[in-house]
Amino acid sequence: MSEISNYTFIEPTKLTPYLRTLRYLGIVQRQIPILSSKKARRGIYTISDFYYLFWFRFVSPYFEEIEAEMPENAINDFEKNFNIYLGLPFECLTRKLIRYTLIKYGLKPIRIGKWWYRDIDIDIVAIDDKNKTILFGEAKWSKLGNRDIYRLLTRLEDKSEAFPHKKSYRKVYCIVAREFREKPSNLEDTILIDLNELCENMYARIITQNNPYC
Repeated sequence: MSEISNYTFIEPTKLTPYLRTLRYLGIVQRQIPILSSKKARRGIYTISDFYYLFWFRFVSPYFEEIEAEMPENAINDFEKNFNIYLGLPFECLTRKLIRYTLIKYGLKPIRIGKWWYRDIDIDIVAIDDKNKTILFGEAKWSKLGNRDIYRLLTRLEDKSEAFPHKKSYRKVYCIVAREFREKPSNLEDTILIDLNELCENMYARIITQNNPYC
């Protein structure tokens, strides 16, 4: 709240009605780390409508230039950074859809979310209490090779050590990418999912649930 106040020059006590309206309209959401209570102080406000997010990233900074029919800088910025921008929408999409894919791997997590603490940030944490398994995942809008995969897994394993999980739970690691150049075959307790697999399992689940003949 203090960061929003400093940016908008609105007193923190007067911000609540505005944020409440934006949340009601689905433009903004309050995120908290998984396992935290709803009143956790570590909650942050983010733009949840990606149309608005796109506008503020690529249109708003160049609005006067675009209005003056001089969009060259806006176009250059878009062409250079659009793939980087897609990282956040892809991460959010992954958290929404990964449940359907994990069923294929024998996991049925009830709780799925993001987790952060100080300078540690994990894109996906999925907790399967029935199978006593916890999955830590990274979502990357990139085409990954073996070297990228090993680097991400090493970093993910290190970050997972800070998560307050039960020691009796088995750890599984997951990387979700737009595409893989190759997939190592000797990885244990690791799941690699590309965009096609992520969407295919979602569509299959929806068709099965909605079609009485399936």
